[in-house]
Amino acid sequence: MADYKDASSVSGAAKAAIVLRTFDERSSAKLISLMSAAEARLLSQAVSDLGTVNSQVVEDLLDEFAGEVAATPAPAPVASSAPEIPTAPKESDGITGSWQAKTNLKV
Repeated sequence: MADYKDASSVSGAAKAAIVLRTFDERSSAKLISLMSAAEARLLSQAVSDLGTVNSQVVEDLLDEFAGEVAATPAPAPVASSAPEIPTAPKESDGITGSWQAKTNLKV
């Protein structure tokens, strides 16, 4: 077990383990469920290897993590595979009958 007195002495896996320990159980489980089995094992081992972590180290690592998250572009939206559901036009549009005929729906 290592004792971490400053953030510069913390490896990548240990950084992830320290940040993960600050999450609640549900959030940690959700994050781990998104990892490969090898990543989850590596992180679990890093968590179990953690020794004493200075509170300033935790704060510094959380600041680093927040900066990384803020600098990461949002993922592109995923196209839905669900078919588009037509909306019924208003009767004032004058095309209600043709819309019904095209969609085979009753309004």
